Amino acid sequence: MRSAKILFIILSTLFIAQSVVSQVVNYKNYTVDHGLPSSEIYQVIQDQKGFIWFATDQGVSRFDGYKFKNYSIIEGLPDNTILEIFEDSKARLWFVSISGKLSWFENDSIYEYPYNDSIIKHLGGSDYPIKKSFYVDNQDNVYIGFYHHHLFHITPEGSISKIIPPNGENMAWLTANENILYTSKYKINDYLLDVQCNDGFETYTLPKSKTANRSFALLYKGELLYSDFNNLYRLNSSTGLHTEQFDTDILWMSQSNDGLLWVGFLKKGVKAFKNFDFSHNVFHLLEGHSVSSVFTDSEGGMWITTLENGCYYFPDIQVNYITKEQGLQSKTVNKLAVKDEKVYFGGTNSEYYEFDLHTLKKHYYHTNEEQKSNRLIKWIGDTLIVGNNIGGSHFIYKDKVFSNSDYCYNSVLRINNYGILGGYTDKIRVHTKNGHRKLVSLKNVKKIYDLIRYNDTVLWIGTNAGLYEFNILRKTYKKINWHKALGSRINILLKQDETVWIGTKGAGLLKVERNSLKQYTKADGLPGNSIDGITIEDSLVWLGTNKGVARMTFDIKDSISDIVFLNKGHGLPTSEIEDIAIAENKLFAATKKGLAILDKNITTYYSPVYITGVSIAGNDTLIKKQYELKHDQNYIEISFVGLNYQRFSPLKYKYMLHGIDTDWNTTEDLSVRYAMLLPGEYTFKVKCINSYGKETISNNQITFRIKKPYYQTTSFLISVILAGLLLLFIIVFSIIRIKIRELKKRNNIEKELNSYRQRALSAQMNPHFIYNSLNSVQNYILKNDRIKSNEYLARFGHLMRRILQNSQNSSISLQEELDALKHYVDMELIRFNDSFRFTLFIDENINIEALKVPPLIIQPFVENAIHHGLRIKEGDKHLKVSVFEKTEIFCVCIEDNGIGRQKSYEFKQSRKQYKSYGTEITNKRLDLYRDLYKNDIDLTIIDLEEDGGTRVEIKFKKTLGSK
Repeated sequence: MRSAKILFIILSTLFIAQSVVSQVVNYKNYTVDHGLPSSEIYQVIQDQKGFIWFATDQGVSRFDGYKFKNYSIIEGLPDNTILEIFEDSKARLWFVSISGKLSWFENDSIYEYPYNDSIIKHLGGSDYPIKKSFYVDNQDNVYIGFYHHHLFHITPEGSISKIIPPNGENMAWLTANENILYTSKYKINDYLLDVQCNDGFETYTLPKSKTANRSFALLYKGELLYSDFNNLYRLNSSTGLHTEQFDTDILWMSQSNDGLLWVGFLKKGVKAFKNFDFSHNVFHLLEGHSVSSVFTDSEGGMWITTLENGCYYFPDIQVNYITKEQGLQSKTVNKLAVKDEKVYFGGTNSEYYEFDLHTLKKHYYHTNEEQKSNRLIKWIGDTLIVGNNIGGSHFIYKDKVFSNSDYCYNSVLRINNYGILGGYTDKIRVHTKNGHRKLVSLKNVKKIYDLIRYNDTVLWIGTNAGLYEFNILRKTYKKINWHKALGSRINILLKQDETVWIGTKGAGLLKVERNSLKQYTKADGLPGNSIDGITIEDSLVWLGTNKGVARMTFDIKDSISDIVFLNKGHGLPTSEIEDIAIAENKLFAATKKGLAILDKNITTYYSPVYITGVSIAGNDTLIKKQYELKHDQNYIEISFVGLNYQRFSPLKYKYMLHGIDTDWNTTEDLSVRYAMLLPGEYTFKVKCINSYGKETISNNQITFRIKKPYYQTTSFLISVILAGLLLLFIIVFSIIRIKIRELKKRNNIEKELNSYRQRALSAQMNPHFIYNSLNSVQNYILKNDRIKSNEYLARFGHLMRRILQNSQNSSISLQEELDALKHYVDMELIRFNDSFRFTLFIDENINIEALKVPPLIIQPFVENAIHHGLRIKEGDKHLKVSVFEKTEIFCVCIEDNGIGRQKSYEFKQSRKQYKSYGTEITNKRLDLYRDLYKNDIDLTIIDLEEDGGTRVEIKFKKTLGSK
């Protein structure tokens, strides 16, 4: 049964059907859902900067490719219904309202025309401006045409006059820079039309018909065209009047850059005609819509506005595609093959297609309707090989199947003396007229994608596991793994002389030449890293990627010198490309949504980028080229937009703030923020990379100069320095004065100290003490006690010498003071016949040689204790002098068990005795020392209540006298 089917197929003719293919183009439809103020649009234009503007019955709208910015009477329009937009030589956009009132847009603001009231007054009632009948010259003269009031000419001073044709109340025409200004009929029964020519007016008689407020005029290829309802009149001074009649009213006429005449109709869409051939339209778009205007932008995209459903944008009407609606069994197209300038591609069942740009032919190669999508279609000589998922591979010669294989090859290759080699799963089979056999099976490979002949004996095999090499003679293979990228899935191999181009899945494009490899990825400019199609023509390399089509050229260093992208935004049905091919000067792209056809001579465009907003310290501000800012205005946000309407994904922007950035940053956001900028000058630059991959040539930039805070300015610093110097002078002067005052005070204190030291010395060597001491010596002499007299005289002399030596210094060691004290007490003991006990206690931790005290400071208190405390007392008498340490101080304690201060005072009052000034002088000296050394000495006198007596504590800082 199977052989019978095959025989039937072999004997049958494969051609089944053919059809003329109509063109299908891709478009976007913008409505109120996308931001337009209304779906009833009267006109679309592009201003000099590149923004798209719409005139609607709800105001005007500006479009930047991302969002619509709408303007109405709230923003300054005199009327919401705007019929026409006109840009003058000064880049002002004029808005013509249905009431005849005018306004213009300049510097992001709308200004009402100052002579609107005069226009309304001259109209005298309701009338409508004629579309495309408005003009402003470079002297600000305004021309506007109305249906029933002829042409108005308004001077810059506001003077209004009418331009009336010489024949009176006929239609009037005026040509100004190819803008045709005219009025409709003034009298409904008059069908004469006056045309202003270089030599004057010419009058044409129009056929009698209805007249309406839908007249339109255009200068097209040297002839004047005028429409009235459904009639189109050609006015030629040589050939006269020609009339074309359509089945519906004409709403619009314009000429595109390629010379086509576009005519918009009421409820019939828009048609494009060539060279006045109205019998055949080149394009017929948006049938069923009322087309009010057509405009081709700077990128070649076409904008078509309607009165019912917003605006339609066609990225490129030259990009066509074939899908199910044009006769394909399925919209999925996987592989392409080219022969004799015809393109062949497979379907989803047992068919394949042949296309020659005009006619699509469908061929069947099998009767089994369960055949699945074709994974391979390739010409080898005059044999077409088609590989099907279920039906295997079919070899077709002259529209007849002459051989079959049960294996669906993904790639085939002819090798002389071998036959045809086919790769599928992990195997390569040889197919000859005698049958087929397995040649090799690759270990660890699940699928073979492509085969090429690298040289006479070696094949290169692209697989899911990377690149393999197969030696035909030896029947051996090995994996090529000398570069990491060669381990990626290999989708396609193409050999060009000594160069092998490799398309991978995920690793980009590889160029292998003489065992050297160059890798190109998105980082190098490719639109995507998965390559499914490669074709080369002259120096151009074309790629089909998962992100669109790319056309590349390379420099002598093998770097990409130029690259152009084509994707869904340019009119492709999808950006995911399965395969590409070139035929008939066209580029064909196989996609899952049909076959795309476009001109291979791509015209690319650079997209301008504009700064659209500047916010300083959270406040929006006017856009300027340069800003002078305060130091606290250092939080800046800058908004920008690149005008590229063919994009289908966000543009990439490069930006830099000179003064901070050293290289370009990349973002897809439409704004950037800078916070806490330091004082200085900054220049912000931004450019965009559009959908073609082209980078903006010129940078849009603004400069910020952030001033230093007043305390960082030069004048402030000079003032601070001067003030500092003055303050320093005052401080130094004050310090000197204080030092002088302190020195004077110190000198005075030291003089007083010297004075009191002398008085202390006098007190210690007072006549009473000397008299008593000499009396004691005399007493020993009278008693003929030489030893004691000599001892006493020696002690007395030693004490005098000590006192005199110590008194020469402002401070002495505690050792020296205590030595003098012991000599003094010894003298007193001898004098009073050892009537009291004396104890000297010194803390063993104290270095009395290192500690300093004022001279003659302890003895007066000891003297006072002996003479006024112990001498008068009866019984046990004890004098104790202790020296001990407490942290930062050391203490000298003089303690006696005498009669105490109160009784001593009473005793002195009862008897007139020699008055001792030693204690008083010592107290005064201590006060002076406190002033001199800032409280380095503290004196405390304590009355001992329990045993009687007195304790005197003198506390010294260990640093006494070091200041």
